[in-house]
Amino acid sequence: MWISPIFDKNTVFLNRSAGLTFGVLALVFLSYFFIDRPLALYMQSPPWLISVYAKGASALCNPSVHVFFWLFAFYALRFMCRLGVIGNRMLFFALAVVVANVTIGPMKVFFGRMRPELFLQQHLYGFDFFSFHYSDLSFPSGHATTIAALAGAIACFKPRYSWHCMGVAFLLGFSRVILNKHYLSDVFMGTYMGLIVGQTVYLTMKLDARRS
Repeated sequence: MWISPIFDKNTVFLNRSAGLTFGVLALVFLSYFFIDRPLALYMQSPPWLISVYAKGASALCNPSVHVFFWLFAFYALRFMCRLGVIGNRMLFFALAVVVANVTIGPMKVFFGRMRPELFLQQHLYGFDFFSFHYSDLSFPSGHATTIAALAGAIACFKPRYSWHCMGVAFLLGFSRVILNKHYLSDVFMGTYMGLIVGQTVYLTMKLDARRS
């Protein structure tokens, strides 16, 4: 079994980070060479019901919406309702999303992966390293990273449902593939990054609380 040294009993994904890393890299490799392009072509005209789902799910993964919502929830619960413990948990969710997106920012620029629209319109596929153009910032998916960071954070409080959280996060992140905003491999990596970073934030905050 691929299990790295135990960090905390609640950080299921961190505790299995070695196996997850190997598995995700394998999935990204296979998807890049064999799945991404055929799937992008198929998703040009998905069934209408799937398209409706994708638009709604994609909206639920929006990074800006999550940062605003969880910060507002923190303020309302912590200072207006005087619910310190629950309010602080909302702050943790916001931090998980922010740190995850800050982490993947340099990755997007470094890889400069061309988005599906360039493949579909100009037959361009691959990487344009160190690019700041929006059309070259496909890898990893920011929406997938966002919802996975939240899933990883929630799983810290309900570790027995960790894999369920990961599954829901991936299904929501997959909406970006349906909308041809990202490739499947982008979502694989985004989900992985979100889960790992989200639980790293949890562990860091917990260790800091113990020291203080």
